[in-house]
Amino acid sequence: MNSGATLPIAVQMGQSFSQTFRGTGTIDNAYILNGTLPPGLSLTTVTAPPPNAGNHDMVLSGVATAPGGYTFNVDIAAQNFSAAVNYSSTLVVTVSRPPALAVPWTSPAVLLLMALVTAGLGGWELRARRAAA
Repeated sequence: MNSGATLPIAVQMGQSFSQTFRGTGTIDNAYILNGTLPPGLSLTTVTAPPPNAGNHDMVLSGVATAPGGYTFNVDIAAQNFSAAVNYSSTLVVTVSRPPALAVPWTSPAVLLLMALVTAGLGGWELRARRAAA
């Protein structure tokens, strides 16, 4: 993550999501959230893998539960060798709804279902008329 960076992130509602971010410091990155995350997502810090094991990465993860646009800042405090480094990055998360399942009206399953419903309703009407007579 770079100072002043704006990072667009696309997430699909109901799908598991995980994105790892690495600060630019050399040791002891600390991440502070300023704003509101999308419902269902969280920020955590994890120890960076070797050779950066003295540092921490930030992980945005979870399953988003509400569509919409969410903008928040992450302030980063780090050590870059012996100098303290403080900066902020903006994350713009867009949570979209999953695509609707398309079932063509001419599929065999839909045609069979329509035939069964139509036959069942027609038979009910015929029985109802006989009972009333």
